Amino acid sequence: MLTPITEMTEQEIREIGDAFADYVYEDGEEGMFSIFGSREKVSRYICAFARAALRCGWMWAVGENREGFLAVSSSDNPVPASIMAGFLWNCLRILGLKDAFYLAKSLNAGGRTLEESMKKAKQPFMKIEMLCIRKPYQGQGHMREALEAVFRMADEKKVSCILDTDGRLKMEKYCHFGMRLVRTRRITETIRMYDLLREPETERPENIYGSFPEKDAEKPEVS
Repeated sequence: MLTPITEMTEQEIREIGDAFADYVYEDGEEGMFSIFGSREKVSRYICAFARAALRCGWMWAVGENREGFLAVSSSDNPVPASIMAGFLWNCLRILGLKDAFYLAKSLNAGGRTLEESMKKAKQPFMKIEMLCIRKPYQGQGHMREALEAVFRMADEKKVSCILDTDGRLKMEKYCHFGMRLVRTRRITETIRMYDLLREPETERPENIYGSFPEKDAEKPEVS
C-alpha cells in the first residue's frame, strides 16, 4: 500500500537519514557516502534530500502505518528551479564548497548514467529516488510491497522504472524483485554505482540504452 504524502515529521525525516548513514556495506566496498567523511554529514544530506523530495511531491508512505517512505520522480515532472536551488544550497552548507565539488566530480567519474541515456533518447521513465523501510518494520515484506506498487504505476503509464544504488547487496535485492542490472559505473577503486531497469510488462523494447560490455556488468532496505 502506497499513500502520497505532503507532510512528514522531523522524527520521520531523521529516521530516513539515520537508516542511510548506518547502512553496512560489504567488506572491501564503500558507498558513495564514504566521500562525505562522516556519518553526521550523510544523515544531514539525506534529510535535506527527503525534504526536497517532499516539496517536489515525490514522497509516498509505505504501508498502513507509514512503515517506510518512498520517493519517486518521473521524466515528465522536472524539479522546480527554486527547490533545486534550495537543495544545492543545503548541500553546500552541509558539505562545504570543497567536499561538495568533490562529490559532484565523483558522481561524474563513472560516465553517463542510465537516467541521462534515457533522457537523451527521449524515453519516458519513472525513477525510484529513495526507498527506506523503517528499522522496526524491516524484513516484513514492505520493500516488495513498495516496489510492486511502483511497478504497477509504471506499467499503467507504459514506461520503464529505473534506479541507481551504490551497494552490491542492494543491487542484488532489486534484481531479485524484478529489475535488471544494465550498467555498473566505477566511481573509485572501492565505489560502484549500479544502474537498474525494469521495463513495462506490456512491452519489452529493444535496447536503446547503449551497449554494456560483459566486464562492466557485475553479476548479481535502503537505496
